[in-house]
Amino acid sequence: MRIEETESMPASHLGPMLGVSRQLLVTWAKRDGCPQNKNKTFDLVKVVAWRRERDIADARGQAETVEADVADQKHEKALLTKAQREIAQIALRKARDEVYDREEVEQTFADIVVLAREKLLSLHDRLAVMVCPENPKPAAEVIRKEIHAVLTALSESKI
Repeated sequence: MRIEETESMPASHLGPMLGVSRQLLVTWAKRDGCPQNKNKTFDLVKVVAWRRERDIADARGQAETVEADVADQKHEKALLTKAQREIAQIALRKARDEVYDREEVEQTFADIVVLAREKLLSLHDRLAVMVCPENPKPAAEVIRKEIHAVLTALSESKI
């Protein structure tokens, strides 16, 4: 084959030489920037050089993708290791009674509040006798109202 023949090859001849169909060669020219002559023929040397550059670029892109994937995997592994270490530290602190379960703390606090409320509500009669032994009923009522006012204010607060 002479050089002149390779500068103006129809897709039907060049495609099989490159191991692709005529239609794929035309698609490369339309869509992917494969060099094509004005008369719709192809220059073998230019097309081979274009395809080589494209293959190199694809290989670089794949290598960059692999590098990015490796970096992502290392980052994910580091995050997993850190999380596992934190879980182990929490378990150790819990075993040492340095950390308490949130639900247990909330339940204990609720139990204390209920107990304190019950004790405060039963206080008015005993205090009334101490404050006003001769007529404890009116004093008990005043104390009861004050205890209820305080408990209401506490229950409505945004603590």
